[in-house]
Amino acid sequence: MIDFPTGEMNEATLDTLEHCSELWIIVDNSHWPILEWSSYIHSLQSRVKIPFYLIHTRTYSFSQPEWLSKQMKIPLLGSLQPIEEQAQQQYIQTTPLWKNPYVQKAWENVFRLMMLHLFPYKEELVSKEKNWRKILQKTLSIIPFR
Repeated sequence: MIDFPTGEMNEATLDTLEHCSELWIIVDNSHWPILEWSSYIHSLQSRVKIPFYLIHTRTYSFSQPEWLSKQMKIPLLGSLQPIEEQAQQQYIQTTPLWKNPYVQKAWENVFRLMMLHLFPYKEELVSKEKNWRKILQKTLSIIPFR
């Protein structure tokens, strides 16, 4: 994951990339600042020789994740709808964010596509809604959302 405002990666982070099979870059609607990092990102990709993908967050009806992907020449893996309001509600709730019906509806299809990307050999398992939801629940249960 690259956090653009922090600048270039330090050597320790770059060394870590040598052990990765791919890099997912989280982007949002701030296209012009992100595009300023495009040549740096491509130099990283040349150095580590692994596939890079974009994940667009806070995707509204006016967002243009495909345009950004085309401009950066990096495939778009998925686009996630905004859930800021639901995330803020988590401060006063005890249920996990993923259990929120709005969040499930907004993100489950993208998560399914990401799972198919990660586990293409398990397509029949991931294709069955009951199975991939269980996999997703297990995966999300190990991530501390609160």
